Amino acid sequence: MILAKEDGGTMFDFDAIVIGAGPGGLTAALYLARGNISVCVIAEKIYDAQAGLLEKIENYPGFPDGISGAELIDAMVNQASDYGAEFVTDEVISIKKYDETDVGFTVKCANGASYSAKVIIAATGSRHRKLNVPGEEEFGGRGVFYCAFCDGGDFIGKTVAVIGGGDAGVTEALYLSRICAQVYVFEMLPELNASAVLRDRLSDTSNISARCSITVEEILGTGAVSGLKIENENGDSEVVAVDGVLVDIGLLPNTGCLSGLARLNESGRVEVDPTLSSDIPGLFAVGDIRAFSPGQIASAVGDGAAAGIAAVKRLQTM
Repeated sequence: MILAKEDGGTMFDFDAIVIGAGPGGLTAALYLARGNISVCVIAEKIYDAQAGLLEKIENYPGFPDGISGAELIDAMVNQASDYGAEFVTDEVISIKKYDETDVGFTVKCANGASYSAKVIIAATGSRHRKLNVPGEEEFGGRGVFYCAFCDGGDFIGKTVAVIGGGDAGVTEALYLSRICAQVYVFEMLPELNASAVLRDRLSDTSNISARCSITVEEILGTGAVSGLKIENENGDSEVVAVDGVLVDIGLLPNTGCLSGLARLNESGRVEVDPTLSSDIPGLFAVGDIRAFSPGQIASAVGDGAAAGIAAVKRLQTM
C-alpha cells in the first residue's frame, strides 16, 4: 500500500524512489529502508538486472567460491523487502521536478502510473553495446545473442563466436566452452584485456580459440547465422563458419529517463559529486550510469550505500 508523505503541505507517495533493481539500487533501498525511510523500488524487471544474468560472480567479496547473479540479486531483494522497501514492476519513462520549488520529483511509468517522492536514486543500469554491422539486427534471436547464460542453451554442440575479449566476453566464452563444440573469441585490440586469471583459464581450455586485431565486417546467413566475415590480423577479409555470434563489447548507460533533467557527460553518464548527487538537488545516480563508474558489482554496491546515506541526510534536513 502506498502511503502519502507530507512535506510542507505537499503530499508525496514516498520519501524516496529508487529506479532500478540492480546491486546499486537494491543497496540504496536497503540503506533507506533501514533508516525508516519510505522507499519504493521501480524496475521493469525486478530480477533481470545485468548482474542477475551472470552465471557466476567470482570477484564479489565474501564469496570465495563465487555466487550466481540470480542468487545475489534474490538475496538483496529479500533483504531490502524485509526492512520495508516496496517494489513496483514497471518501466520508468520520465522523471520531472514535482514543482518549481526544487523539492520533490514525479516519476512517470510506461503503464500510465505516476509516483512522487522527495528524493530519487537512479540506478537504471546499462545495456549491451551493439556492433552495428550488417546482419546484426537481421539475425537477432536467430543466432545473434548478448547473454550466454540466457541463450547459450540454443547452441549445444555447435560453434559460436564471442566478440569481445574483456572480462565479460572471456567469462561468457568459458561458459559456452562447456556446452559448445568450438568457441572463437575475437578481439579488436592487439591483445585480450581480460584479467590474468581469466586469460589463463581461456588458454587452458582446448575448445576455445582466441584471435586479436580482428574487426567484424558482417554477420552472414540465410534465415539464421551461418558465418562471420572478419578483417583478420593481416588486413585481409575472411569468413569463419559459426552457428552463433555472442556480442559482448561493452555497455551503454540507460539514462533516457534522465534526459533533459540531470547533466550528462559525453558518454551519456550522469555527472555526480562525491555523495553521488547530480546537479539537481535530491537526484542521485549510482552504478553504471554515473560518470567514471568502473562498472563492477562491488563498486555499484558502494555507490548505493553512499547515495543511500546521503539521501537519508538530505531527507533529515528537509
